[in-house]
Amino acid sequence: MGCIEMAEDAAGFLRPEVQDERCSGCGRCEAVCPSLNPSTHDGLEGAYWARDTSAAALKAASSGGVFGLLASTTVDAGGAVYGAVFGDDWTVGHERTCSLQGVAALKKSKYAQSRVSPDVYRAARKDLLDGRPVLFSGTACQIAGLKAFLGKMSGSELLTCAEVICHGAPSPRLWAQYVAFLESSHQSKLVSFSFREKEPSWSSYSVRAVFENGDKWQVPYLDCWFMAAFMHDLPLRDSCYSCPFKRRSGSDLVLGDFWGVGKVLPSLDARDGVSAIVANTAKGKSLLVGLSGCELGEVDYRDVLAGNRSLEIPTPMPEGRASFVEGIALDDISELMRAWTFKKSKRQVWSGRARKALRAAGEIGPVGCFRLGIYMLSLLFRGAGKSFIKEGLKERTAELKSTR
Repeated sequence: MGCIEMAEDAAGFLRPEVQDERCSGCGRCEAVCPSLNPSTHDGLEGAYWARDTSAAALKAASSGGVFGLLASTTVDAGGAVYGAVFGDDWTVGHERTCSLQGVAALKKSKYAQSRVSPDVYRAARKDLLDGRPVLFSGTACQIAGLKAFLGKMSGSELLTCAEVICHGAPSPRLWAQYVAFLESSHQSKLVSFSFREKEPSWSSYSVRAVFENGDKWQVPYLDCWFMAAFMHDLPLRDSCYSCPFKRRSGSDLVLGDFWGVGKVLPSLDARDGVSAIVANTAKGKSLLVGLSGCELGEVDYRDVLAGNRSLEIPTPMPEGRASFVEGIALDDISELMRAWTFKKSKRQVWSGRARKALRAAGEIGPVGCFRLGIYMLSLLFRGAGKSFIKEGLKERTAELKSTR
């Protein structure tokens, strides 16, 4: 008992280390490890578009504001909510709250891996033992870990698990380096940061930082170097490239952005954001359908998948990833930023996305392929341009020919 400690690797990710002198060889860790005992949860009760009916709450959310509604409902019922927050030093970690004020800190996307201490899982178990409703939000692997920790108690009707559609977990060490870079650049402490400002719109969001000296910095998300690295899939944890937990974590609900909703629901005004929700369990569906203050409609699951391949398909490891991680380990972000400029034109960015989507087509079947193709064509009306898609199609066709 207590023979495993977590230690940071070169990229700042925590990894388990067995303390041999304290290990009794009981094998309990191997028996409950979700990576060694992969889950087979893959139910589907329905797929939905959803958003908060409050214009102010919707504007303040990263997506459609559904997590805030779920969390508020849990707090109003006397329950506890668990999710990712920024700490005083801008590290990201999971915390528990039973107040609406505390829920505010859990909202909005945070693109660095959140640390979940053993005390967080223990607190969730105690809440359930005390008869308190629990809403636990996190990535699929974090939910799988909670479920493994809880054992039989993971089936409690008091527990609701909300999984985020996860592209991958970026390096906490790189995030810390980037915060230090911003503070050095502005000669002031960072006091506010948002990865997802809906300016000029939800689909064309920006990154915003505010500093103690009054400086404000806001740029389109691809002009933020950290976000560009994330969108190029470089700073992710090794396991993210072969994640076995997507929609198999045991979560009740999966929450994310409904990218491509304009093609599915052309009459819906989506400028301020729309959530895509997948109900994996009857409990999750019942909670969602009965959610007060939520505008909701059912859609085909494949329409959600077409714009969110990360629902089921892990991110491919990009070329050069190993050398990028070596750069993180050197603790010189200025040098890393000079070596990796990400100064691609919009044409290159969109053609790259087209290639990714086309690779995914063969993994989601003929119907999914057709729907994904429709979604990619919709990009023509979002500024991508015909040449971007044609370039991606040509390159993917050449790849297929070369493998025959």
